[in-house]
Amino acid sequence: MKSSKPKGHINWHAAAVAGLQIELAEHRDYLTYHPEYPLNRGKRRTDCLIIKAPDAPPLTSPIGRIFRRYNIIDYKGPDESMTISNFFKAQSYALSIPDYLKQHQAIHEITLTLMTHRHPRILISYIRKNSLENTKDPVEKIIDGLYYIHIGFIPVQLIVLPELPHEQYLWLSCLTNHLTKDTPLEQIGLAYKAHEDDPLYQTFLNAVIRANSMKEGDEKFMCEALEELFAGRLEAQKQLGMQLGVQKGVQIGTQETLSKMSSLINKLLNSNRIDDAKRATEDPAYLDSLMAEFKL
Repeated sequence: MKSSKPKGHINWHAAAVAGLQIELAEHRDYLTYHPEYPLNRGKRRTDCLIIKAPDAPPLTSPIGRIFRRYNIIDYKGPDESMTISNFFKAQSYALSIPDYLKQHQAIHEITLTLMTHRHPRILISYIRKNSLENTKDPVEKIIDGLYYIHIGFIPVQLIVLPELPHEQYLWLSCLTNHLTKDTPLEQIGLAYKAHEDDPLYQTFLNAVIRANSMKEGDEKFMCEALEELFAGRLEAQKQLGMQLGVQKGVQIGTQETLSKMSSLINKLLNSNRIDDAKRATEDPAYLDSLMAEFKL
């Protein structure tokens, strides 16, 4: 069944990193996140580098258990695939960390985490066919949706997001643009209420809400359920847009104004710039600069 795609850019990478931080919250004192981490002085970047503190105790989360000092995250969005070439490119990115840090011994402190929405059957088949390991399966299932790949010079794990168990990884398992009746929306709503002012949760839900603006069949039902569950957040975004409209001296309620304000809010939230959104409601000059920055 076809559905209309949501308009505008959805920052899946920011949502995925936010989801990781939420899921690994119990280890927040020992993990530092560096999204879009540069690997050289040019444009070469990795989706995220997670640095684990030297004095960190063993991480209890299955996803974090593999972590060493430097942990590269390579993420593919809902419309992408984790291909064979992606796999080797991600490994090359991880292996370039020691040179960039000028710490050659760091080669023994690196891990690679691959995150994808699609089960990479072709990649897994290729790894199994070409593995030099004769004693065990080079793709080891740890839990549903989490696999260790025993190949190459560094520890590698593969996370297939929709396969993760909801009861263990509620947020990452629900990072999707295709909600179903099995998606635990009420559970997400209850968990969100305790963190509704946290930018991480806002970034995550902003992506999910916008990505699931569907119009047909069961997808319409799930979209309506999602919007009803987070009506307060959606209304808050609308109110902020109206406040921005007042600051701009434009009549509240005009479609053009609301559209521009909504677009600005979404862009700021996608970029995790919550403080900028709040400041814009109080500082007309800063609002003007934001509108110019985003060409609105």
